[in-house]
Amino acid sequence: NVFERIGLDEEKLQKLVNQVQTEKRSVTLRFALEKHCTFMEEKTVKIESPNEVSVEISETKLKGDTKKEKSSIFKRRVVTSVKEYHWQFGFNYKLFAFAGSDPEADPVIFKEGIGSTIIITTGNKRAPAQAHKVHNPVDLPLTWMLQNLVQDGLKCNFHIDRSNEETHTPRRNKDIDDAFEFFRHGTCWSDGVARVFLDEIEPILGKHEPAEADSTSQTLGKSLSSLDASEVFVPVLALMENRNKLPNEEENEVQDVSPSGIVSFSQLSDEASPLLCVGDVNRFLSEQCRSLDGVIDSINLSYPNVTEGKLISSIEATVVICCHHTCDIASHLKLGVDYIEQMLHNQMVSAIGKVVQQKDFEEFSRFHNKRIFSSKYAPKPFCYAIRRPDHFPDGVLSIESNDEPIETVVRKISGEDSPPMYFPINAATSVEFTGERYLHAWVRHRFESSTNHDFKLVARTRQFSSFLLMAGTINGSD
Repeated sequence: NVFERIGLDEEKLQKLVNQVQTEKRSVTLRFALEKHCTFMEEKTVKIESPNEVSVEISETKLKGDTKKEKSSIFKRRVVTSVKEYHWQFGFNYKLFAFAGSDPEADPVIFKEGIGSTIIITTGNKRAPAQAHKVHNPVDLPLTWMLQNLVQDGLKCNFHIDRSNEETHTPRRNKDIDDAFEFFRHGTCWSDGVARVFLDEIEPILGKHEPAEADSTSQTLGKSLSSLDASEVFVPVLALMENRNKLPNEEENEVQDVSPSGIVSFSQLSDEASPLLCVGDVNRFLSEQCRSLDGVIDSINLSYPNVTEGKLISSIEATVVICCHHTCDIASHLKLGVDYIEQMLHNQMVSAIGKVVQQKDFEEFSRFHNKRIFSSKYAPKPFCYAIRRPDHFPDGVLSIESNDEPIETVVRKISGEDSPPMYFPINAATSVEFTGERYLHAWVRHRFESSTNHDFKLVARTRQFSSFLLMAGTINGSD
């Protein structure tokens, strides 16, 4: 509905859908703008001071014994000469979609616009803008949106694939991730287009400083910074309903509402689905179109028409308000999906009675491992006494997490059944060592949202005791 207000129609949309689904090409929406500023002429303007200066001159004449006095009053104004520099400032922009990587090959034009005015500066001959500047294009990939439309009939076909192994919740699945990625790009694109007008065109309004105010000040147009899309209804709401109808309720009472845009919606195949029916969806979209058209009508009354030759017209204001509304849609979508996810989370917590943490799941695994495995094969804490044969332990070696030893599945190999092993201390000397050997396997449980835990290799010795700990990688059989 927003794209329809900035130039998209059914024929153009059908062409773009065919390019994506039939020709298997990517489609990009691009906003391109360039502006220019040319010196026209220099004028000298004389400005009279608003204050008058009165001068009284008295003249005395003698004629015989008679003295005559004559007084005259002169009024003067100060006139200042000011040099004005006239500049022709203008811009032109184009909003279009193209397939592939060549924007010049058969583009689909959404909207084109131009703006021009005379900028008058004083003080020095400094241009109010660059002589010519091509703004970096602002691109939005439309491929995902067009892939989710049925080619025949232009119906919305977005759904979450529940059979996919990566689908876990209404929020944690590939389809929603792709939708969020599209709307993230849409937010950046909308904000970028609006910023072009607000940062590249709007500042020119403040640089028009003629020596004296006249009708030329009215050729600039109205500012865009005051535009606000808060009055436009956002049809993205986390609403669900119970499909159980009352006995006297008419069947499909709200299904007769026709779609308000060029894209329609398919009827839900699952009657038990808590999603709103198509009639209700069309009602929301109709309200969006009504409120959006109302704001655009208000813009047409407040801003000059494009034929009046103003710098900023109602066309540019409409583009900016549609960009603001697109950002609101993306924000409501994220909030709505997160709300549903949080609702399911709260229901799960209420059913279990607590929020299950990683530590809880580890305790659950330890408890059931004792029941599943026999005592010979059950996981054991990684905590071993270091001792010489027939002696009291000299210390303890363990791997700990949260001050508790981890549990590993372990195989013990006695020293009598295995050959000695060696480690070099220099190029000519190797140390032989024997003894019991342990091979450990550790299954670590971790939640996706949990932070990494710290695991420590801890070696402790008794008082007046010591032992040598060597950590490394075994590169061979000995």
